[in-house]
Amino acid sequence: MRTMTWHKKVVRPLGLIEGISAVLLCFVATPAKYLLGYEHGVTILGPIHGFLYITYCMVFLLGLGSVWNFKGFLFGGMAASIPGGTLYFDRLIDDERFAGNLPKEEKSS
Repeated sequence: MRTMTWHKKVVRPLGLIEGISAVLLCFVATPAKYLLGYEHGVTILGPIHGFLYITYCMVFLLGLGSVWNFKGFLFGGMAASIPGGTLYFDRLIDDERFAGNLPKEEKSS
């Protein structure tokens, strides 16, 4: 088990919020815009989702090397690019395949 850093404490809730905003934007606001002519959903949700997406990717970039390896960084970026992908990637955050150079937690006896 690796030590929990601020990166991972931020990625979990941020990924949840970003994933929900992507699903709402792609499957609610965009169809409402083109099928019903209601443009306000995309106008409001688009910039919010964009900010969350960039923030999510920046947290991964800041943790590159120490918290995640390059493979974890790529998977995190791809997960953020797929609507709802961050919700799935949340399960893989602690996977050893994506671990960076953090020391492992020491078990006290």
